[in-house]
Amino acid sequence: SLSCYPFLEEDPFVMDGIPDVLFAGTQHAYATTLVEDFEGKGGHGHKTRVICVPSFKETGQVVLLDLASLEPRIVDFSM
Repeated sequence: SLSCYPFLEEDPFVMDGIPDVLFAGTQHAYATTLVEDFEGKGGHGHKTRVICVPSFKETGQVVLLDLASLEPRIVDFSM
């Protein structure tokens, strides 16, 4: 748990909207998926790119993200 000032009206750790990109850092390996939001029969069709970013210390890899297409790319610096 995180210690913080007690918020009675709202929780500052809860996201109000749907993000375009969601990062999970310091993972053991790179992984990604594209999640599409379907609310109701019509659906909004909002897409969220979820990216597991590997630990650079362990893998020597960084993730680059094209903000226009939300397509990630791995750059490997390991030898």
